[in-house]
Amino acid sequence: MRYHLATKKQQQERQRDRDRERQQVTEVALNHKTYGYRGVYIELNKVYKVGREKVRYQMAQLGLGKQRPKRTRKPAPAFSKVCSLPKGRKVQIDATGFELKGSSAWKYVVEDVASRACLALHTVKSLSQEAAASALLAAQSTLEKLGIKDNLVIQSDAGSDFTSHHFQDTCTALEASWHRSRINEKAGMGILERLNRTLKWDFVFWHDPQTLEELQNLDDDFELWYNHQRIHSAIGYLTPWQKLSLDAMLSLPVG
Repeated sequence: MRYHLATKKQQQERQRDRDRERQQVTEVALNHKTYGYRGVYIELNKVYKVGREKVRYQMAQLGLGKQRPKRTRKPAPAFSKVCSLPKGRKVQIDATGFELKGSSAWKYVVEDVASRACLALHTVKSLSQEAAASALLAAQSTLEKLGIKDNLVIQSDAGSDFTSHHFQDTCTALEASWHRSRINEKAGMGILERLNRTLKWDFVFWHDPQTLEELQNLDDDFELWYNHQRIHSAIGYLTPWQKLSLDAMLSLPVG
């Protein structure tokens, strides 16, 4: 009680200062209705010195803050169970990142699930819906050249490049169905994650590329090594291209 009585005068002075600040903030905010607290702070400090955070606090208390429209995020599509996927040739697509000297880059990787073949590699400076669609079209072209014209069942994660209108329209144009798949499910995206690991640790890191051009130049060499020389236990110790070629022969019409 004695402390309260001894400091009563200082408390009253502080309260008068707060009231004066509130009045000054209110006047400037009402005169500049399109300003946020930073703009009000700049205008206010031309005639009355007050801290920026105090301006922000007072505007929040008075309900004078600039109203910003809330951004609504598009809900992520639900996971599809592998056992519920439609019939067709399953193809998985993903992007994996690389650190370069002073920058970074990405490779879009497309894999044929049945043969484990790397159908397309597309190296880009940054992720985009156009790059994702381009990689998918290159993979579809590879299958067509072999005579494989099955309906494509495309698996990926829910990255914005894959859920974008451009990528989804590309899938529709190819008469392909797109599905979000889990990594930890049998025949899920873990298959492509294993290819990404092989790409990085068994190939790219050994060459230690420093520029985007050097990273791009490794694409053809990797596809040659991985598809035509490296045997794969999941397909009976054949190379992916041998298995893909056998599938292509089986898909040819008899007679």
